[in-house]
Amino acid sequence: MGKKSPSSIVSYIFSCFFWQFLTMFYHVV
Repeated sequence: MGKKSPSSIVSYIFSCFFWQFLTMFYHVV
């Protein structure tokens, strides 16, 4: 559990971007 797998990091970053876009879209609408 010491090293994180690249796919895990990518999915985490994608998740952050997704929620940021979702909240921004929600506020616009």
